[in-house]
Formats: sequence, C-alpha cells, structure tokens
Amino acid sequence: MDDTTPKKIELNAQFNSYKEFALVIENYEKEHFVQLWKRDARTIKTMKCRAPNRNINEELVYGQLKLCCVHGGKDHKSASSGQRPKQATFRQSCPFFIQLRTTSDGNKLMITNMCLEHNHVINQNLFKFLPRQRQLSGEERKDVETMLKVKANKKMVQSYIMEKTGKKIVLKDLHNIKSEMKKKKSTSGKTDLEQMYDILSSSCSESVVEYITENNKLQAIFFQDRHMRIAFDSYPEVILVDATYKTNSLRMPLYLIINVDGNGQSEIVAMFLLTQEEELILSLVIEQFKLKNKNWENIRVILTDKDMTERNVLGKAIPQAKLQLCLFHVLRNFRREVSIEKLGITVELCEESSNSVISYFNRNWHNIRQEWVDGLKDGTNLGNRTNNRIESINDKIKSVLHHYSTLPDFAEHFLIALNSLRTERDLKTSGIFQKRTVSAFSNDSPEYKYQELVTPYAWPYILKQLSLRSEVKLEQKESDDGEIIWTATTSQGQVRVDSKSCSCMFHQSMLLPCRHILKLREVNNENLFVAESVSDRWKINTVRTSHRLFDDTGVSETQSSVCSIICTPKRVRKMSQSTKYRETQILLQQMASLASEATGDEYQQRIDIIQSITHFWSHGKKCMVLEVLESDSVESTSSSGNEHEQTDVHVNEDTNDFNDDINETDNKENDAENVHLFNNSLKLVSQDEERDTAQQEEHLLDSSCCGSRVSHILLPPNMKKRGRPKGKAPEIIYAEDTTSRVSYCPPSRFPELNKNQNTTRYGHSPNRGPVIGIMVFWDRALTFPPKRLKLSIWAPW
Repeated sequence: MDDTTPKKIELNAQFNSYKEFALVIENYEKEHFVQLWKRDARTIKTMKCRAPNRNINEELVYGQLKLCCVHGGKDHKSASSGQRPKQATFRQSCPFFIQLRTTSDGNKLMITNMCLEHNHVINQNLFKFLPRQRQLSGEERKDVETMLKVKANKKMVQSYIMEKTGKKIVLKDLHNIKSEMKKKKSTSGKTDLEQMYDILSSSCSESVVEYITENNKLQAIFFQDRHMRIAFDSYPEVILVDATYKTNSLRMPLYLIINVDGNGQSEIVAMFLLTQEEELILSLVIEQFKLKNKNWENIRVILTDKDMTERNVLGKAIPQAKLQLCLFHVLRNFRREVSIEKLGITVELCEESSNSVISYFNRNWHNIRQEWVDGLKDGTNLGNRTNNRIESINDKIKSVLHHYSTLPDFAEHFLIALNSLRTERDLKTSGIFQKRTVSAFSNDSPEYKYQELVTPYAWPYILKQLSLRSEVKLEQKESDDGEIIWTATTSQGQVRVDSKSCSCMFHQSMLLPCRHILKLREVNNENLFVAESVSDRWKINTVRTSHRLFDDTGVSETQSSVCSIICTPKRVRKMSQSTKYRETQILLQQMASLASEATGDEYQQRIDIIQSITHFWSHGKKCMVLEVLESDSVESTSSSGNEHEQTDVHVNEDTNDFNDDINETDNKENDAENVHLFNNSLKLVSQDEERDTAQQEEHLLDSSCCGSRVSHILLPPNMKKRGRPKGKAPEIIYAEDTTSRVSYCPPSRFPELNKNQNTTRYGHSPNRGPVIGIMVFWDRALTFPPKRLKLSIWAPW
C-alpha cells in the first residue's frame, strides 16, 4: 500500500507513526459515532527497558495497543448494600476492539486483530452527549471561564458555546468548570486572611487593613484606602453608617461609613466587618477609624438607623456630632410596633388603647425626638433625612457579591463594586470641568455668579432660594442692648437673620445662603451674591483641589500598604444564644473529627460518651468528665495482656457524687496517680473568670511580615445555609401561643402527628378563645408557616 493512500481501519493496515494512526481513529469515531479508549498499552520506552538492543521507531509511541469501545469492559457488579441506588456505568460488555503492535522491523504500527461489532445502539445524537465529545478545547474553555468569572447566566453561556462549537454542552459541564476555577484560587497555600490582605492592599497604595483579635480569634476587619481618607478629610461634616448582611460565609455583617462630597455624590470612606455586633468590638473599630482620620473632630451629624449598640458607640466616640435617625426606619418601626396585635388597639381607639400607644411613644421615641422630628433637628445633615444613600450603595455592592462568599472572594468582588461606583461618580465630576452649562442669566447677575462658584448639585438649591425670597417677610426689632436685629417667621418659628447667616433650618443644614439672607440683602440694597454664605465644600475650587481626578502628586515608593493586628484583652461578656452556639460549634466540630477517626469499639465508646452527656443535659442534670488510666487495680474492659495506656470517661449525674468518687478512688492503694481531672479539656460547670485589665496591644506590621502573623489568626466557623436537609422529615410539635390561621390540609399528609392529642382537632376552624396550633421545626430552625407545607390551626373544644 502506498504511503500517500488514505489509511482505513482494516486488518493488517500499517501506520508510519502514532500521530498518523490517531488522525485515522479520530475520523473513524466521527464517522461511525463511537468513542474509543485505550484498554491495554505498552510504550516504546517500556519495551526498550526489556529489549534495549531492539531498534524501534520512537514515533510509534506504543509497541502494543488495544482500543475498546467506551461501552466495553466486563459487566460491573456492585458490591454495595443498595444505599446509593442511582449509580450507573458505561460498561455494557461491548465486543468492539482494535489491537495493534509494531511490525517485525519496528518501523510501523500494524492492526493485528479487531472486532468492529457493537451490542448497543449507535446514534449521532447519543454520541454527542458522551463526556469526551462535550469536552471544550483550550480557547473555548477560556471563553467560558471569562464569562463565568463575570457572573454571566449559565444558560446564556450554554447557548452561546453550543452555537459557536456545535457541541452539546450541559449545565453540569459549566458547573464543573466553575468549581475548578474555585479550586485554583484555594490552592495558593495562604490563609483566607492573607489572601484577603493581598487583594485589598493591591487595590490602592497606602491601604490600611487591620485585623482586631481577642485571644488570637478574629473579631473585626477594618479597611480604608488612600482615596477614602482623602474623601473624608475633604468632606467630614456628615457621615452615614449602616450594616448589611449575608455577604460572606462567616456571616460577618458588612458595615459601611459614607459621606457626601461637594457634588452631592456618596463616597465610601471606610469599610469593616464584625464577627459579633457588640459594643466593645464596634468601639474598637471606631477608635481605629479616628486614629486613621484626624479630621474626625469636624463631624457634625451622624445618620443611622435605630440600632442601639451602634448609636451608643458612635455617641460616646464622637461626642461633638449630633445623632439623627433615618426617617424611613422610624416610620417602619412605627408600623411594626404600633399595631393591633402588639398594643391592643381597637377600632374605636378607647382610652385603654390610646394609653398603650402613648406609653409606647413616651418610652421609646419622645426622649429622642430631636433626632427624628424634622422641625426639631439641629445640625448639618445636608438635606439627608434617610439612609437611602447607603442603602443604595449596599444594594449595588450586593449585586456583585456572592451570598456567603469566602473572604478572598468578598474582597475581590467588593473592590470591583467599589471601582465601579467610583468610575460612575468620577464621570459626573469630570463633567463639571469638561462641559459648560448654557446659562440663561447675564454675566453680572447674582444667579450667574453663583452658578460659576458652586457645583451643579448645589446650584439648584441656591436658585430656588433666590426665587423664594419674594415670599419672605422680615421684621426689625431692637434688642435689650440697643442692637437692631432682623427676624423672619418660618414654619419652625421665628429665626434670626443677618446679611451672612441665618438660624433657619435650610441654612444650618445645607450651609448655603437661604431666602432670608437674600431678602435682607435685597432690603438693604446689598449685592445678592455673597460668597461668604457658601460653604467651601460646595465650591468648584474645592473639588479641583480634593478630588482624586486631580491627584497627580503620586505616591512615594516607601509608602506602601499597612497591615495591622490589634490584640484586645480577653474579657468576660454576656453572650447571646447565637454567640454561644457558634463557640460551641467549634468544639463540637473537633469532637466529631476525633470521633470519626476512631474505629470499632473505640468509635462506639466515644459515641456512647457523647450520647450520655446529651442525655444528662437534656434532663437538666450536671455531669463531670474524668480521665481514668487503666491499671491492674482499676476495672477495665480491655484484655489483661494490653499494657498500653487507654482512656475511659465516666460521666456522673451530679457533681456532688464526683467528689465521693474521687475520695473512694483515693482510698484504693496505688490508684491515686491514675485519676486525673481534665480542667482544660471540657468544662461542664461554668465558673466566673476575672476580667483581664491589661491594655490592648497593637502590632503594626508592614506587608513583608504581615503574613506570618495573620496566618495564625483563628476565623469563626463557616455558617451553613439554614434550611431542612434533603430527605429529613420535619419535627412537628404543638404550641399554644399563636393566633395565625392557614389553609387546611388533610392530617394524613403528616404521619408524625400524634392522633391521640386531646388539645388539637382537625377539620374545624376556631370561633373564639385561645388558638391551639401546629408549628414545624425544620432542623431546629423555626419557620411558620413553612413554604412547602400548609398546616391548619384549630381551636380546642
């Protein structure tokens, strides 16, 4: 056969190289819709080890090769017990095979035996769904990775790739690619905190990343870069503080501090994460914010929601600032708390109902009325009555963040959202200097001069005050010392006015000339343009000197990012139930790991111990833990020939019996050394600890040595998503404290119900009296009513 003749799969066919054979096989697979795999093979390198003197063409790669159909091989016989019934295999005992070996002279590969028959269906559509046929090439995979990285819709990616390549791509393939991308990120050898620092510090020079720890356990993460500090130093008058949740796998709430720049744009000036929303931890973070921002003393107003911990900390840390409440949160709290169910309000609003409302108002809102009533607010809030600015930023950030993402992913996506927000705001600022507003006013008019002086955000406020000055009525009075003063009547009462300042709400909150100032200057025949009444924060020249678009000074090479570890003293604090749960979960995870490593009787022994402790605690009994070392004089279940030391744990129902057990053991000869109390392994009876009064110690580290310290910080455990595990039936109990009514479902759908329960009746709606209900606990997480079950609430007879 001539070498130029196209090769076919037939007996005694010869090939000059393995590459040539591979091309023929590839065409054969596409034409006949079969997929082959290497069943047996022996390489040239292996053959030369056995016969070093034999000359074989190394381009053949294989000395012997057997290809089989992907459905070939022996029938798979499962040895399982049927616990995983949905298992499948490609093996169907297909007889197809092609066997090759080198010719006698060692120059070619030759087909020596073959069987081209199949015992299964051969179909082009089925062939396209085989895993190897769905596999993407290098360039195709890069396209998919790029689209998945930017969170493109998987179904849209699937459609695009199928149209581009003609391959049958399923969603599972895209999911596997995304999982591999995550694994590549996690194989860097660094901890999550180290990776997070690398990402945050690379975003901008002079970035500050601080880890606040207690007993080497992470408590908070603080981040601020150079642009944030400059933005705060330029516009410190008003800050807004709020938290958002479900942004990371550690369930650490994300706190943002933002301000308002001269063009009315919101700027993030600090970000921090807290493991626990406690007053001490939050105060430490705020103190670090004050240390990094010397201009904090110029803060005039802090706008928050009614988070008492947050308000208490900010009020103490920044005493010169006035606290104001978000009006939206105030009204929402009123709607929630002033209700028929909570305050017993009737339609007639009788005296008893009105008293409950008045009592609630006086107790919660009257004493802080200056913080939420518009007419009583006193401070420069720049017209901000709600936290809508920060809520909008939270929404934009969470549109980029994945729910419950790791700390490195959180840092990466947070910076993406931050850069996007900055780019949009920079565009609006650049328009101030790149575009010129077409003015309808003459060049010598006060309107034109104000327009040239202030930013486009402040200009409409001044223009409105100029138009409203005609409605102002001024009164002239003489004070006790003979001084002539001007006053004006407003909705907030009498305000005092002079040619440059006014006590009205607009001038105090916006720092712009109000209608009263303009009216007085008009009455006195003074120029209406008064630059002294305009705060520097609103002037275009201030934007030119403070905005990052004009930051051409550059940064010195010695000014690098700083990583700080702030160690706080260990303290005794009153923990919430969720905090106790998280701390206990760490210990139980270690116990589960140790218990699972044991085998046989030792594993069962450890399980029995855990069950015993659970039994005693569930019955309200106390118990202690002992370590008993095996010896001849102490009873043991082990064989007498075992000389190794073993541990047995005895759990006593009452701590009073514990001392008796020790005394009894001490009376035994040579047994005193074999009983040891583990004070550090497990504490079942809590003891009070004295507060450590040591001063907090701050360790400032540069980027070169930060990693060695950060890697030893312990993170809180990842909190799994709540919900009922698959396949687990709900635990149904009875409750008497609900007045809800939901639709009826037959009790036969809930076999766990106690049919002999005398206090519950099926098929009858309540008429009056207290309601007896059925409530469902999904894996100890209360949901009522659950989305997937419709339960009925019935009244007792």
